[in-house]
Amino acid sequence: VMSIRSQIMHDVNYSTYTLAWPTDYGTFGFGYVEATVENILIGDWVNGVATVVGNASYANNVGMISYSKLLWKDLSLGLSLKQFSQYYADLGVKDSGSRGNNIDVGMLYKLGKNWSFGMLYQNMSTAPSLQGDNGYVEAIESYYKLGVAYQYKKLPNYIDINRVNYTFDADVPVAQSYKATAYHVGAELWFADVLAFRLGAGTREAQVAGGIKQLVEPGVGLGLNLWGVQVDYTYFPGVLDLDDRMQKFFLSLS
Repeated sequence: VMSIRSQIMHDVNYSTYTLAWPTDYGTFGFGYVEATVENILIGDWVNGVATVVGNASYANNVGMISYSKLLWKDLSLGLSLKQFSQYYADLGVKDSGSRGNNIDVGMLYKLGKNWSFGMLYQNMSTAPSLQGDNGYVEAIESYYKLGVAYQYKKLPNYIDINRVNYTFDADVPVAQSYKATAYHVGAELWFADVLAFRLGAGTREAQVAGGIKQLVEPGVGLGLNLWGVQVDYTYFPGVLDLDDRMQKFFLSLS
């Protein structure tokens, strides 16, 4: 069981809730992700003057059901069915929304005791899949997500660090030629399987003077694991201004 809460740009409230249920026939998963924005100001020209005439709210959520199975030795395959929903509520304007479905397919391969390789085809259907109440049709972006992880355990006895994890992954757009590939790299140090320190960086596109550029954004984090309850915290300081700052809280039970 895992829950994530974060706030992006001081306005977007982001929440994630997931549950994994291992059985003799494979692992079943259930998830729900939601992003909401409240008190969006609506402006209009009144007698030639820009005037606030009301407030709006926006919600975007995804519900999913997943299944994964170990097929052969260290090779696992997984599948996720997802339902998307967007909702807009405007003062003085008829409420509207849109809904759609898509699918993810992924694989995980473990090579020996240290290496792990993963691949995910996110949103396989590139056809317009969000149908709006007003007839508007929108496609959901598709990505190839590739990742590799290495775990190092053979450390000197006088060092309290008992586990070090290194990760690297890339998000490759499938059909969005205007989007650049995003990269992420990170390292995690565990002390006695109780306390973790994390350091990482990732690239993202941002609007800056002169157009859209690829920026490198650092991040730091801490983790605490006691009696099967793990609490994690991640902080992104931002690279453009203070509004870029973001923090995430994770809570998981095992």
